Amino acid sequence: MQLINYRQRRDFDSSTVRVTGIRVESSAKGVEQTDNGVPSVFRAAKTELRLFGIGFNEDMQITFTDKKGNYHDLCEFPKTDPYTVTKGSLKDETIGVTVEIPENIPGDEFYICVKPYNNSDRFFHQGSEHWLSITTHGSLLPTWVAIIVIILCLAFSALFSGLNLGLMSMDMTELKILCNTGTPTERKYAKKIRPIRKHGNYLLCSILLGNVLVNSIFTILLDGLTSGIIAVIFSTIAIVLFGEISPQAICSRHGLAVGANTINITKVVMVLTAPLSYPVSKVLDWMLGEEIGNVYNRERLKELVRIQYNTNVTTGENDLDKDEVNIISGALELRRKTVAEVMTRIEDAFMLDYDAVLDFETVSEIMKSGYSRIPVYEGDRKKIITTLYIKDLAFVDPDDNTPLKTLCQFYQNPCNFVFEDVTLDVMFKEFKEGNKGHMAFVHRVNSEGEGDPFYETIGLITLEDVIEELIQAEIMDETDVVSK
Repeated sequence: MQLINYRQRRDFDSSTVRVTGIRVESSAKGVEQTDNGVPSVFRAAKTELRLFGIGFNEDMQITFTDKKGNYHDLCEFPKTDPYTVTKGSLKDETIGVTVEIPENIPGDEFYICVKPYNNSDRFFHQGSEHWLSITTHGSLLPTWVAIIVIILCLAFSALFSGLNLGLMSMDMTELKILCNTGTPTERKYAKKIRPIRKHGNYLLCSILLGNVLVNSIFTILLDGLTSGIIAVIFSTIAIVLFGEISPQAICSRHGLAVGANTINITKVVMVLTAPLSYPVSKVLDWMLGEEIGNVYNRERLKELVRIQYNTNVTTGENDLDKDEVNIISGALELRRKTVAEVMTRIEDAFMLDYDAVLDFETVSEIMKSGYSRIPVYEGDRKKIITTLYIKDLAFVDPDDNTPLKTLCQFYQNPCNFVFEDVTLDVMFKEFKEGNKGHMAFVHRVNSEGEGDPFYETIGLITLEDVIEELIQAEIMDETDVVSK
C-alpha cells in the first residue's frame, strides 16, 4: 500500500517538470530552420540543446518521439535512447543536453519526452507545439550516389588540372610544328587540339571554371558524409595528391595525348560554361591582346639548338650532331657579322706587282701559293687594279719573260670592291650569284690627316671565308699548312 502511494506521489510530482522551449546551442554540421521556425539539424550529428522550463534537475533524462501528444501524456514509441543532461548545466531554469537525433521522414518532427528522475520508468510528453519540436535533414543524395559523385568529381578535377597544364603549355607555334614535322600520331593529336587551343583564353576560363565547380561539389558532398574537420583534411589531401600533383606530372609529359583523347569532354565543358567563361575570355582578349605563341630571336634559337644537342648527348639520342649544330649557329650569325671581321688583311695577302715579269721564278711562286685568283697592285699594295686568274697562265711560257702588265691588259679581269660594313649574308648572296666572281676587296673611306678622304683597300674576302663562317670550321685543301 505504501509503494502505491509512493508512485502516485512521484507521478504527481512529475507534473512540476515542464519544458517550455528549446534552443540549439551547436551542431556538428550546422543548424537550419524550417518555414515554421522549427530548428533542423543534420541527422545523427552531435547536437547540444538548451532546454527552458521549470522543475529541472540533473537526474532527469530526455528522449524523442515522432508521435504528437499533449503535455504529461505517456511517451510511447521513443525513437532514441535516453540522454542524460550535462552535469553542471542547470542554471536559471535551463539545462543542457547533448543528443544525436536520427533521420526522420521529411516534414515530420521530433518531440521531447522527459523522465523526471532516474528511478522512474516512464517518460512524459512535453507537447507538440512548434517551439518544442526539432527535425533533421540529411544529404540531398543517397550515400552510395554521393560516393559515386565524389569519385567522379575527383576524376574530373584531375582531368581539368592536367588539361590546364597540358593544353595551355602548348602554344600555337608548337602545335604548327607538330602538325608539319611530328610523327603520324603527333600530327593526328595536334590537328585535334589546334582548333580548340586557338581560343586560348576561352579554353583557359572553361577549364578553370570546371575545375573549381567539381572541387566545390566534391568538398560539399564529402562534408555531408563526414564531419567538417575530416572533410577539410581529406578533401585537401585528395585534391592535392590526386587532383593536382599526379595529373599535372602526367600531363607535363603526355599532355598532347591526354588532351587529344579527351578533346570531346573539353568541348562539352566549354559549351556548358560558355555563359560565364566566354564573356570573361573576350574581356581577357581585349585586355591582353591576341596570343601569338613563342617567338624566338637569333640568340634564343641558337640556345635552343645548343640545349637540344646537349640533351641528345645526355640521353643518347643522336638526332643532332655537333657539325649540324655548328652549321645552324653559323647560319644564324651570318647577318650579324661583317666582312671586316673575317677578311684577310691586305698585308697578309699574296699579291703581284703590276710591273712584275712572268718568268720561271714568278710563275713558280704563283703555283706554290696555291691560289687560283691573285690580286695585282700598282705601286702601293692598297691600290688594287686587277685580278690574275691562274687559268690566264695556260698559254704563258716562263721562258718568254712575259710582262704581267701585258697579260692583265689582255684579259682585263674586273675587281669587286665592297665596304667593310657589308654583312656576310649579303656577301654570300653576291658570291652565290657569281656575277662578280668569288673574291672581293674590302675598302673603307680614309679621312685621316689632311686632304680629301679617299678609298683605302684594307683586305680581301673570298667565298671560302664565308663558308667557313657558315659551317664554323676551317676548310683545308692540299696547299694549306696545318700547324700542330
